[in-house]
Amino acid sequence: MDKTVYVVGGTNGVGKSAIREELLGSTIPYINADFISKELRANQASLMHAELARQYGSEQIKKYVTAGQSFGIENNLHEANTFKWLGEMQKKGYRIEIFYIGLENLQITTQRIQERVKRGEHYVPPNEVFARYENGMKLIRHYFSLPDKILFIDNTNERYTCLEVEKGKILWRLENSPEWVNNFVTSLKNNPTVSIKSLDSIDEVRKTYQRQNDERAIEALKKLNLSKHPREEESQVQKKKQGRRPGL
Repeated sequence: MDKTVYVVGGTNGVGKSAIREELLGSTIPYINADFISKELRANQASLMHAELARQYGSEQIKKYVTAGQSFGIENNLHEANTFKWLGEMQKKGYRIEIFYIGLENLQITTQRIQERVKRGEHYVPPNEVFARYENGMKLIRHYFSLPDKILFIDNTNERYTCLEVEKGKILWRLENSPEWVNNFVTSLKNNPTVSIKSLDSIDEVRKTYQRQNDERAIEALKKLNLSKHPREEESQVQKKKQGRRPGL
């Protein structure tokens, strides 16, 4: 079997941790910085749990790579550096398989995150959850042909696979796919792939799409019952600081 990096991806609260064993089984080593951080909080009084968890996770990855062993990671996939790292793993002979988890309504994530906070896990604000989802989907579009395989899985209620992709080619799509999957496929047709070399950071992705006046994002926000895009609210705060009324 080819050595493989398995990525269970998606924004916070979509249920990545809950279904990872179902996707990967119990024999694949799995690195989840949130789980590591939780263990550290339970056993130490350090304020650097998150950083220590990342360092420990990095050391584990190095160990598996040195041994030429397959392993899995959990990631929001909202940063360009993650995809660059996956590209480096391919150069080292690894196959890249992504399980991207989504929901029909991102508001569901708020309740799920509140439930996990009660279990001692960390809190993520709703606007950050949406931003990570938005950035993650844009990056997947840009790096669409990089992974050897991507499975898009809806985890709203009963989880099911909606879309299967290999090396940028759609092999199969569920006839009655949820809206978030249909919107993604439509976006592939409407937004030609940007050169990977031109996307050196998530900031560049944000700037690129800001210029394009992404109307689909606005429509998505309306369906989520959010009155303003986070960038719009930030802009209004800046205008207030400058003594101007919002919208002028």
